[in-house]
Amino acid sequence: MELRTSKVFAGAFEAIIKERAQALLFFPEVVFSGNLARIVEFSSTNKLASVFEGNASVETGGLMSYGPSSTGFFSSGAVQVEKILKRARPDDLPVERARFELVINLAREIGLTTPQRVLLKADRVIK
Repeated sequence: MELRTSKVFAGAFEAIIKERAQALLFFPEVVFSGNLARIVEFSSTNKLASVFEGNASVETGGLMSYGPSSTGFFSSGAVQVEKILKRARPDDLPVERARFELVINLAREIGLTTPQRVLLKADRVIK
């Protein structure tokens, strides 16, 4: 299901319940980040697993996230900017690979048991 504006959330939530969805997967979109609390509340109330790209969503109450580490992303960007300010040519700077992070929220009570092997792979577990 595609959502482009927050005005269509009510209809989307109704469709999700009608279709008996068991999980929600969110890609990084402004419409989601601006409605994160609303999405997390809906998924918690309806006991839906919610997987996001950014770890901030898990800290807000989402179940799980997998995506680039925001701390690593910003600190790496700061280093690149510093080099450019010190007169390095941008095309001479190496391309850096983002470090991905798996964050799981065990405090989220939706009736799921997270397998131990998944927990062992997590970079961070919120209890």
